[in-house]
Amino acid sequence: MINCFCNLNRVDLGFSILGKILKLGYESDTTTFNTLIKGLCVTSTVKFFDEIVEKGFPPDFFTYITILNGLCKTGNASAAIILLKKMEEIGGCEPGIVDYNMVIDSLCKVRLVTGGFKLFLEMIGNGVSPDLITYKSLIKGVCRLGQWKEAT
Repeated sequence: MINCFCNLNRVDLGFSILGKILKLGYESDTTTFNTLIKGLCVTSTVKFFDEIVEKGFPPDFFTYITILNGLCKTGNASAAIILLKKMEEIGGCEPGIVDYNMVIDSLCKVRLVTGGFKLFLEMIGNGVSPDLITYKSLIKGVCRLGQWKEAT
């Protein structure tokens, strides 16, 4: 039901169901919170994420990827970078190639190519090898800026 309400853009009703679940004495899990995170707007999502971590619910891969995807799709790459750092601090899930590629691509799409290259170097420093998608995002980024020599 929570997923259905979130897909109908009625996250408020999703939270009502969560309240009822908790009131009845049932325990919630990470999947429930991931569903609600997906339904929330970016600002509310980051705040909600911090609250659930504070209350002892460990985020998993799907928690992080859902939030990163939302942040990147809304052009909020700076918040996505902060979340990548939280992944390292909180634990439970080390950032991988999919996470880095998503943020690098987002940075390059909003013409923050320098930030994309900086994250690229951090990624390599953390032992994550770039792939075709990483290079494609960076090349498209410098092309958008008209830096043809750098692209080559």
